[in-house]
Amino acid sequence: MAPTLSGQASTELDNAVGKYIRGIISTEPKWSAFVQARRELLTMREQLEQYRYVRSVQTRFVGSATPADLQGAGGVTINKQQVIKAFNLKQEWGEECEEVLELVGMYGEGGTRGADGRVVGMLDEKPPVTTGMQVKKFLKVLREVHAQWTMRRGG
Repeated sequence: MAPTLSGQASTELDNAVGKYIRGIISTEPKWSAFVQARRELLTMREQLEQYRYVRSVQTRFVGSATPADLQGAGGVTINKQQVIKAFNLKQEWGEECEEVLELVGMYGEGGTRGADGRVVGMLDEKPPVTTGMQVKKFLKVLREVHAQWTMRRGG
């Protein structure tokens, strides 16, 4: 890992910042619901709530600085990856989160480009095996809908 300005490897820095954020959010009411839901098979509607919660925490922390006296990460400007680290999630999860929320905002219920029946129809399906597999299926449909919309517009 490349050293950061603090001289620490970025993973150590990210871990320190993630631990700082987790220390705050783990005492909040939505944290318990998030953790409990991670143990269950979720519909896409329920998974969207997970994504929205993580995004709300990112919105709250990204761009702000850690306390100057935080050991190993004092005065660090927080980024999205560090927030994902606070949830002990893989970066891929965070990337899927962003893409799904963006596309659902366009093609889901009340979408800015109109609700697509395939997208809306998947919101309440129970995953056959795992939530993660259902997310991949849902994201594939969202991408197809987006590609079709783009092609119809000559893009």
